[in-house]
Amino acid sequence: MHIECAVFSHEGKLRTNNEDNYFINGLIRENVLENRRNEKIKDIGNKFVFSVCDGMGGESYGEIASLCSVKAMKIFLDKKWTKQTLEEFIGTARKSLQMQLLGKMNVNSGNTVTLLVFDNGIAYSANIGDSRIYLYRNKKLLQISKDHTQAQLMVENGLLSAKDIREHRGGHILTRYLGNDLDILADDFYCWKPFKLHKEDIFLLCSDGLTDMLEDEKIKDCIEQYKDKDIYILAETLHNYALQEGGIDNITCLTVKVQEI
Repeated sequence: MHIECAVFSHEGKLRTNNEDNYFINGLIRENVLENRRNEKIKDIGNKFVFSVCDGMGGESYGEIASLCSVKAMKIFLDKKWTKQTLEEFIGTARKSLQMQLLGKMNVNSGNTVTLLVFDNGIAYSANIGDSRIYLYRNKKLLQISKDHTQAQLMVENGLLSAKDIREHRGGHILTRYLGNDLDILADDFYCWKPFKLHKEDIFLLCSDGLTDMLEDEKIKDCIEQYKDKDIYILAETLHNYALQEGGIDNITCLTVKVQEI
């Protein structure tokens, strides 16, 4: 496969630190004190692993959590991502976070995780929390992740309409995340059914700092406008639009395009 990808990570307009992190085949935001980061990658191979993680917990603990998660992914980069691999990753990330927070009493920290794997022409995805994965194909934008929030749970139980979810205060309260205080299993992750990749597929992995600012229709319009241009320009444009709309949270936007299979 020949893929191109780009990522923009920014602290936003109101935050002084960036608790987001990302993973691109081993490339991560190693220095969490460096709030802004962008990368552009072109690669040919049979396997790729991508992720965006959004830290939570306040102070510096959010960026610790997201960094622990992306570092843990490096250990499993060359393995096939099965349910067992996902369980092992969860255990490794949690143990690493617990060690980092050793001696800090009553500290509750964690992070959302999106995981997208290309392996020999097949796409696998998993997520926990409210960071998202989108697939753009044949002029359609499809969310292939699931938001683990109180508002989404209310929608599923018929207590809230989908059109009101963006305005509901429960939209920012997570029901699931990977942290140091919860016994999360692979079954707690949402996994989309594996599917074959197509040439010109475009994927977007992002933290809620992007989706809180831009509705799906705006994201779709942006992808359609820039899909034939450099994938770096698409990531940069989405990130800039989120800043223009307020940038109230950290923004991480990772775009991937399948050029050849």
